[in-house]
Amino acid sequence: MKEQRKPRSLGLIERKRQDRAARRRKNRIRATIIICAVVVVGAAMCWSPWKNLSFGNWFAGQEKKDDKKNESVAENEIIEEVTLVPVKLEEVTHLFFHSLLVDKERAYDDEDWSTTVEDFQEILEDLYKQGYMLVSIHDLYEVTTDADGNEKWVPADLRLPKGKKALILSLDDVNYYHTYEDYGYASKLVLDENGDVMSEYVDAEGAVHIGAYDCVPIIDQFVKEHPDMSYEGAKGIISVTGYNGILGYRTDVTYDLAHKDCDESQQEWLKAHPKFDLETERMEAKEVVATLKENGWEFASHTWGHVRVGDRSLEGIQRDTEKWKTNVEPLVGETDIITFAHSQDLQEEAGAYAEANEKYQYYKEQGYHIFCNIDTAQTETHLGTDYLRQSRKSGETFLR
Repeated sequence: MKEQRKPRSLGLIERKRQDRAARRRKNRIRATIIICAVVVVGAAMCWSPWKNLSFGNWFAGQEKKDDKKNESVAENEIIEEVTLVPVKLEEVTHLFFHSLLVDKERAYDDEDWSTTVEDFQEILEDLYKQGYMLVSIHDLYEVTTDADGNEKWVPADLRLPKGKKALILSLDDVNYYHTYEDYGYASKLVLDENGDVMSEYVDAEGAVHIGAYDCVPIIDQFVKEHPDMSYEGAKGIISVTGYNGILGYRTDVTYDLAHKDCDESQQEWLKAHPKFDLETERMEAKEVVATLKENGWEFASHTWGHVRVGDRSLEGIQRDTEKWKTNVEPLVGETDIITFAHSQDLQEEAGAYAEANEKYQYYKEQGYHIFCNIDTAQTETHLGTDYLRQSRKSGETFLR
């Protein structure tokens, strides 16, 4: 019998919040210093006795030409600082997407819901034009401590430039299941020759292409070209299951012909890939994960087996969670986010989770404090004493 994991302390969560708050304070201090420097230098030059010298008169003339420019720069920076407006939790939008279809001609007959690469690029442009700005879901709250030492989650003082709207983005099933290999989707995330995360795509003729064939590299490139689309470099949440491995790498322990849970599809895949090595797959996956994290991506559990948490028993959820903790967490690191599949949740009622809900209590014991379901309506966010519950809307239909 496996030993039950001990509840994870909120210390890690608080440190993340403190780091982000420190970065915001540092940015504001840096901006203030720059503005003050511009004002002081400008005042000094107006007074400077150098103007009485011949070359000083020339310098003064140059100074006059630059006066308006300097004043404009300082004014713009001050305006930018004072026009930051607070983000209200009820106004936050959370959209999710699945892997993008590269070639429609190769898709399943019933895959008409799939977003194509071209569709997604248009959606990003539309979101940008409407003022949406990517933020981390961890930027929505702060952990405070009262006089008695009790921790409590409260809305964070998150501020965005006037006209910008907070957007949380999550990508479900970034696993590239091997059953999708011949149906027009990318096959994995890889590091290109420059160390950037790109998609591997195998076309109908078997030729391998490396490029922006899925959400991650497309978003990375878009934010690089439009830095005001992202708050402090935030990109989104990558939600992964585990039964087929992660990110296109077959990292699960069941990829072993001798394993009792190696199913028929895995057996066929293993026989078609005789040089497969589990440890090599895991090592390569971890390299991609590290780069993704450096570039503003966060990871979430999507449950190991893509389970229906509402229908599954507590014992079934416990078995599934143990598999995710054993096979996926060592690759992506600890996470406090879990996104639910099949439009299910731990309870049907919106708002606060019932404290008597055993599934909810179990997930919290396992370190999960951010719970994301799916809702066809607008995003709803509930902030509890020590958790956040947020509904997500399909990005495929949000602007259509």
